[in-house]
This record gives sequence, C-alpha cells and structure tokens, in this order.
Amino acid sequence: MKRDPLVYIIMRNHNSCKFTKESIESLQKMQYPNFKILVVDDGSTDDSYLKLHYTFPNVEFILTHKYLEYCKSLNQGIRYALNYNASFVFLVNNDTKDFSKDYLDKVLQAFNKDKNIGMVGTVCHDYDGKVRHDCKRVKIRFGHHMPVPTEGYVISRETIETVGYLDEQLVRYFEDVDYIIRMKEKGFKIVCLPDVSFKHYGGGTSSSQHYIRNFYRVRNMVWFIKRYSSKTFSGKLLLFLSAFRLHFYRMFSRHFIIVSYANIKGMVHGVLVEWKK
Repeated sequence: MKRDPLVYIIMRNHNSCKFTKESIESLQKMQYPNFKILVVDDGSTDDSYLKLHYTFPNVEFILTHKYLEYCKSLNQGIRYALNYNASFVFLVNNDTKDFSKDYLDKVLQAFNKDKNIGMVGTVCHDYDGKVRHDCKRVKIRFGHHMPVPTEGYVISRETIETVGYLDEQLVRYFEDVDYIIRMKEKGFKIVCLPDVSFKHYGGGTSSSQHYIRNFYRVRNMVWFIKRYSSKTFSGKLLLFLSAFRLHFYRMFSRHFIIVSYANIKGMVHGVLVEWKK
C-alpha cells in the first residue's frame, strides 16, 4: 500500500443540515493527512447545500437535484470518489460524530496487514454513550454475520471494483448485509477494530418518515429472505417471522400509538409488494 492513500469520506444529506454539520466538524478533527469529505445532497429543500458549502468551503458536494434515496445517492458518491483516485471510501451516516482522532490511521493499518481485507469497521456508540456495536458481540442478520456497524465502514477500492456497488433495488436498509455477503463470496474479509470509535444518533434523517421507513424495512426483509435464505417456504416464513417480530418490537417500543397507523400501513404494503413478485 502506498503511503497515506487517499480516503474519501462519503455521506448523504437530505434536509438534515444540523446533523451533517456536526458530523463534518468531527471528521475534520481526525489526524490522518490525506482524506476528503464528500456530501451527496439528496434533493434537499432546506438550503442544506448553501449552508454547508458556506461553512465548509473545502468539502466537496454532489447535488442530485431530485430525491434519489440512500443507495443511489451513495453509489453516485462512490463513483465520484473512484473517478478522483480514492484508494478507500468511508461510507458513514450523516448523524454521526466524535470520531477517534486516529480513526483512519488505525483503519488503514488494518488494511495494510492483510491484502484480503475488503471492509473495516469499528466500535459505535449512541450519542449518550451506550454501545451500539462493540466488535465482540457479532450481530446476526437473516442468518448472516454483521461484524461491522451499519452506521459506518471503510471499503477498499479493490473491493468495489471486484464486488460492485450497493444494490439499488434495496433503496435503503440491509444493503450493507447484502454487500458483506457478496464480499465474502469473492473471498474478502471483514474486520472490526475495538480501539477506535464514533457515535451515532440514529434516525437523524428518517425519524419522521414513518410510512416509508417501515415500508422499506419490511419489503427488504422479504426481498432478502427470498434471495438468500432456505429454499423451502416454511424456512423462509420462519425467518421472516423472526425478523418481523424484532422490527415490530423496536417500532412499538419507540412510537406506540402516536404513529401506529403509518407504521402498520408501511409494513403491510412492504410485505404485499415484495412477496407477490
């Protein structure tokens, strides 16, 4: 690996200037000497670009001009980064902050130790300090290990050129699990580092999107199970019920009656739209 390879940090912004601003401020404190920050402004209507560009003139921007959603927006950012000679891309949510100052140094050291490593993640906490991902207890999604936090991870250029981009069929949610499965099929390793970290708010952009958030989560559960799980109907159904129960519990523990209609409507439509395909 060449000394201090270029890292592009890519985040999506949609009408959430406050979170994005705080994240950029934290990222800029990292000590690694060769990184650039790219914000993909996805159809914002709150003058996010003008506010952010004025505050951070050295940050690069892509304006989609229309609402593309998560996977398409990030794929635009990844293509841009590779076109401008990025050796690594750091895909990170915009509602993140408090990155360890040596975050990228440690991540690139890990890549340097093994050429087969394709993705590196780290510890992730809530804003209040509660651990979301600690690199010890590996989360299982649909029977597959998720060794890095979904909120942010670094991917090598070689990995992207071999595996491809995020699957835009998914739109949002579980695209990271899908990508990890595809990486493993190509022989790449995934590593999580316990000695560097960042914080994630959670739902900074999507917290008010009750219908669409539940629609895509549940639709993608069905998509994922149809694509990757047991070939038997009973096996698919059991896995779906298990994943759905967890989603249902999380939804009602946060919102309960206030937005229950929008949540339930989104879940029902998500099942019907994908299962009948």
